[in-house]
Amino acid sequence: MYVQGEVNLFLSTDANEAVPRLHPDGDLLMYQTDSSGNFEVVVRTFPDVTQGYFPITINGGFLAKWDPTGEWIYFMTEDEKLWRVSFERVSAVGSNETPTVRVGEPEFLLDVTYFGDVYSHPYDIGRVSGRIVVNIPVRTPGPEKLVVVQNWEAEEN
Repeated sequence: MYVQGEVNLFLSTDANEAVPRLHPDGDLLMYQTDSSGNFEVVVRTFPDVTQGYFPITINGGFLAKWDPTGEWIYFMTEDEKLWRVSFERVSAVGSNETPTVRVGEPEFLLDVTYFGDVYSHPYDIGRVSGRIVVNIPVRTPGPEKLVVVQNWEAEEN
């Protein structure tokens, strides 16, 4: 289905900004930008970008996703690691105060080998469960021979 509507410019900079993800509440937008020379994850207020800008990573980060609650941000680093940081609103978007957030220390989760680029996610997070599904190649070979026994209960007698 195609919906016609008005197109509004959200942001216009010289940086490469990509892979946008709306916060579950819809009032924040997370994306990756190379404005510093390396990709970093940032969050801005949405749709009014002037209300707040919040750097999430400082040592590189891309392919970020919100968890279903919006309390965690997951992201990849160039050394093929999956990380997460806590994300807490201190004051809300749309309140009388300037919106502020608290970002926790990055927490390493696991190594992820990905075969894409900085625009294709090798992982996903369940919208309800919060479970993480990751594409990890199997590094050890499986068994050379697999024996399947049907009706094993009948074999005991």
